[in-house]
Amino acid sequence: MPKRKRGVTGDAARRQQAIRKRERRVVETEEERSQRLSAMAQRGQDRRAEETEELRNSRLSTMAQRSQDRRAEETMEQRNSRLSVMAEHAREHRRIQNFYASRTTLYPVVEEHNCGEMDNICLKFGGLYFAAEKNAKGVYTHCCHNGKIVEQASVYPMEMKVLMDGSDELSVHFKNKIRSYNSALSFASMGAQVVPPTGRGAYCFRIHGQTYHRTSHLHPPEAGEEKFAQLYVLDSDLATRRRMERGENSEFNPELMRKIDEIIRRVNPFADAYKMMWELEQQVLREEGREASENVTMFISDDRLDSSQHRGRYNAPKRNEIAMVFKSSDGVPPNNRDICIYPKQRELCRISTINPNCDPMTYVLFFPCGERGFRINQSFSELQFYVHRLSVRRDIFNPILYGGKLMQQYVVDSYVKVEGNRLNFIRHNQRMLRVESYLGLADHINALATEAGIRPGVTVILPSSFIGSPRAMQQNFQDAMSIVRDFGKPDLFLTFTCNPKWKEIKGNLFLGQKPHDRPDLVARVFDIKKKALLQDLKKNGILGRIVADIHVIEFQKRGLPHMHLLLVLAEEDKIRDPESIDRIVSAELPNETLDSRLHEIVKATMIHGPCGVLNPNSPCMADGVCTKGYPKQFREATAENIDGYPMYRRRDNRNHVIINGNVVDNRWIVPYNPYLTKKYNAHINVEICSSIKSIKYIFKYVYKGHDCAKVVFENNGQGSITWDEIKTFLDARYVSAPEAMWRLLEKKMHEKSHSIIRLPVHLPDMQPVYFYDDEERRALERAAQRNTMLTAWFELNRTDPEANIYLYADIPKHFVWKNNKWERRVRLGDRIVSRLYSVSPKDTERFHLRMLLFHVPGAKSFEELRTYDSVTMESFKEACRARNLLEDDGEWRDCLREASNFQMPAKLRQLFSFICVFCNPTSPLELWEEFKSYLCEDFAVHTSVQQSVNLALHNIADHLHAHNMTLTTIGLPEPATSHTYVNIHFYDLETEKQEGERLMAMLHPEQRSIFDAVMNAIQDVDEASPKTFCVNAFAGSGKSFLFNAIIRSVRGLGEIAVPVAWTGIAAIILEGGRTAHSRFKLPVPILENSSCSIRHNTEDGRFLKAAKIIIWDECTMTPHHALSAVDRLFRDLTGSDLPFGGKVFVLSGDWRQILPVAVHANRTTILETCLKNSPLWSIFKQFALIRNMRTEPDEKDFADWLLHLGNGTLTNNCRLGEDDVEIPEECVVRDSIVDEIFGSSLLIWKICRKKLFCVPRMKIP
Repeated sequence: MPKRKRGVTGDAARRQQAIRKRERRVVETEEERSQRLSAMAQRGQDRRAEETEELRNSRLSTMAQRSQDRRAEETMEQRNSRLSVMAEHAREHRRIQNFYASRTTLYPVVEEHNCGEMDNICLKFGGLYFAAEKNAKGVYTHCCHNGKIVEQASVYPMEMKVLMDGSDELSVHFKNKIRSYNSALSFASMGAQVVPPTGRGAYCFRIHGQTYHRTSHLHPPEAGEEKFAQLYVLDSDLATRRRMERGENSEFNPELMRKIDEIIRRVNPFADAYKMMWELEQQVLREEGREASENVTMFISDDRLDSSQHRGRYNAPKRNEIAMVFKSSDGVPPNNRDICIYPKQRELCRISTINPNCDPMTYVLFFPCGERGFRINQSFSELQFYVHRLSVRRDIFNPILYGGKLMQQYVVDSYVKVEGNRLNFIRHNQRMLRVESYLGLADHINALATEAGIRPGVTVILPSSFIGSPRAMQQNFQDAMSIVRDFGKPDLFLTFTCNPKWKEIKGNLFLGQKPHDRPDLVARVFDIKKKALLQDLKKNGILGRIVADIHVIEFQKRGLPHMHLLLVLAEEDKIRDPESIDRIVSAELPNETLDSRLHEIVKATMIHGPCGVLNPNSPCMADGVCTKGYPKQFREATAENIDGYPMYRRRDNRNHVIINGNVVDNRWIVPYNPYLTKKYNAHINVEICSSIKSIKYIFKYVYKGHDCAKVVFENNGQGSITWDEIKTFLDARYVSAPEAMWRLLEKKMHEKSHSIIRLPVHLPDMQPVYFYDDEERRALERAAQRNTMLTAWFELNRTDPEANIYLYADIPKHFVWKNNKWERRVRLGDRIVSRLYSVSPKDTERFHLRMLLFHVPGAKSFEELRTYDSVTMESFKEACRARNLLEDDGEWRDCLREASNFQMPAKLRQLFSFICVFCNPTSPLELWEEFKSYLCEDFAVHTSVQQSVNLALHNIADHLHAHNMTLTTIGLPEPATSHTYVNIHFYDLETEKQEGERLMAMLHPEQRSIFDAVMNAIQDVDEASPKTFCVNAFAGSGKSFLFNAIIRSVRGLGEIAVPVAWTGIAAIILEGGRTAHSRFKLPVPILENSSCSIRHNTEDGRFLKAAKIIIWDECTMTPHHALSAVDRLFRDLTGSDLPFGGKVFVLSGDWRQILPVAVHANRTTILETCLKNSPLWSIFKQFALIRNMRTEPDEKDFADWLLHLGNGTLTNNCRLGEDDVEIPEECVVRDSIVDEIFGSSLLIWKICRKKLFCVPRMKIP
């Protein structure tokens, strides 16, 4: 009997069974697989449904044990991978939940964001914080910067504390006028151009330009004009009377003024110091006489005095803790930072911003005991010091935080000091600093022996490293456009504005305060909410997965911060149709019944205006039209826009609210996302921007930065030219209290999702080298040994073969720049974007080097870049040609395509011109046709397509002309209109029409009758009707206003108006005005038979022939021969015998003013030269304007006197000659007329330092 085969049991059987299962699954169909998984799931559910509690616990315990066993056997790499996957799954789950909640729910259920209580305490100083204000290490540091600054709280006088934190009538009065009280009581003043925002709204302290601090000397130039510290020499009652006598103090409470004055005299060392100086002066006056007393001097030291200081140098010294008074023959203070006070000086004493006495002397209400400000050579910075002083502490009274309007001033003053000292550092560290190329530096050393040491004037550069500078904003703009290049155009554009009614702000105000009184709270709360919003959008994916973003912080005119945010969505979350738009953006009022809270928030924060006819004075109005395009039109459905924001759904569903008595419906709603608006209770404008063609305009708007004037060349009076970017920046920028507070707290002004690595492109031995005078040779040696990013790339390719596969632009993603070399990244650089600095084609070799860097990986030297097929070329341009990079226009297309993403049209046209001049493209016409829309887009905004093309071609022709080339030579078409016609006729007809209508509506009856007569003549085709007019009008009668109304109305009809005047000053008042000599080419001198040098076939001739009306102002100064010459010109151009060729011709002037200038002429000759002696004069229909539009009620007598003077009807009571006039006594200036007109604002010594007056030696006829 054969043996029975034993079956396989145990683990071996289970393994075989598992193998057979896997084999079956390999061959199963999708349907079989689905059925199997469904059956397994059902069996699992059935088993679990029948489980007892004991079995369930046992199963879960077994599963947990198995999981623990697996994790115990994991490697660190496996563990990190598992945790990473789990975290990603959790994030994705939350993102999907939030995404659908925000996109599909019109009335989302969401809690309002709350920063929590401000009750977290810094353990080292006691500053109070919100929980979200911890730094990366989990501690609060802003108040003392981790224990660097721990200043003891001073004892604040109780009487003043009651005023600061009280709510009674006297305290309210005091805090409303606190800036004025401080100015009246302080020892020094802060000078600045204070420019409060226009319109109504919360108070906002804002300055324009620079600030300065000054104090007075002991006595005023004139008795009874005491101010600042001089008042503390008088007794308290007299000082109070002097203060109250000043007009600006008329609303003060005299008893309160006297009370504070007495407190300051009691506790303030500066009051004691001035009193001490006065006492010594009186003593010396009694003992030694008036002359000796003039040598009494006081210096207020920038450090506290000690008893051993300055012994033996001064006579009769008196001192307290901050000042020393002495009598000295020279009066020189011992330190150039000290404040030196003399008995009497006409000029106020300037206080340095780094003097620690500046703050206590300027803000006596904050520092009544004279607590000093920031001192140099400390272990902390000036910025850290001011943040420390502005910190909130539990149970510690900080008078600055109660100061309201004065706090705003102090915050601005503090930031401007910090910024000014940073700029001073930049200025003084570049005064001797110069930059040369490596090769240029060698040439400089060789030429030192022959140079005479004469250089151009000082050039002061404000570098891009200074936040907020024009260069920084431009670099940030270029960086942002690099993100667009890599990730595509942004899909969403959000504007998030601070809501001053947030409960975190209002809940932390002191009694009686309003949000604008606490810029510190506004800045801190907005920063927390901004970070929370960014986390919602970027991490939680509220609106979809974000792959790239940038944001910039700005400040409204009223000071509130707001954030502009641009988001690029992942491909799967892109907004592709109107339905997707409606799920994200709403432009309608919410239903109050369904969601009353959202309805109230939208009503309070998301309604524009109203403006237009409902409110013509709204800030958004310009020329009678809303600049934002409100009210919008009703729309039943959202529609996409080819080149602009979508036209959102705004249904006419009769849903409305009442705002300031006006009915506001869906046409006035700013687009918003319901989820974000409801959660953050603020103005959050959400726009879909993926359809905008030229996205660079949005980025340019975001990165517009400060409103700055252009940098100008300035003659420094020493035969050289100065270019000072720092001065221009300081003179041009505005600073408000909220922005100053934001900057003091070191909050970021802009952020990007990716780090931008800027890669330099330089020729061999042409890298930048920084050096000081007399250190050229050492700088030359250092430069030879130091790598740039480009030369370090060559070295990397020589030492690391694995790097040879990368282009120069790809290196930052795989290597990090550290210690002047490229080191391999430990982590992949997925948040890195690189960009090569752009190079103009005008810089031929460097431009072609940049081109090679985009095509040649792994280059080991400049020579290798120039080498192809073992042949080293002479130039980079030849190397490009050898690699067939210049074979066609592909490279120029790439260049223009890249530039069109970020360059403004004017720069793009310049680049196009340079390509045509320096790069010899195969077909400039094809390039023009391909990029025409980008090259013309700035002109296309204001005019027709054809006209924009003409304007662009004219602009390109100007660039070509500078290189002796024309449009024809490169194969481009000539513009259809002449250059002169384009320059003068380039007006937007609709804008001109609207402006003409607006001005016409403001004309008074006298003006309107003239306006109607002129406009009727323009539209009247009857040659016999009058077309020549003369308006006799004195200054202030509204003549220029009338003519501008006519000019704009004529241009609004599509016609040409030609305004001229005899003088340039008069011409610039008219829209598009020119002098008569310039417009008509009048000869000099003008004789009886003179003619204008304009011919039929010239641009000027064709332009004047097409003109509809000529307006000639200041005609009373015009000799009649000039009018006759212009008459002959127009008859010749038009071929008509009618006066002025049948053109509408309007003269104007005031015969009381200056008549024509004639050489060596007497009265009779001058009168004969006037227009009234012209044979043409009789054809002009006469009008007059006799209503003075400028005269104030109290100026009527003077205006009447001027009219009598001009009319020759003044009564001569003094028996003077026929041509003599008695000037009223109030009009007589007996001293210097310059001083009378300009006062101390015009100082001769300042002019002499800036101006050179050259007096010609020839005789002037």
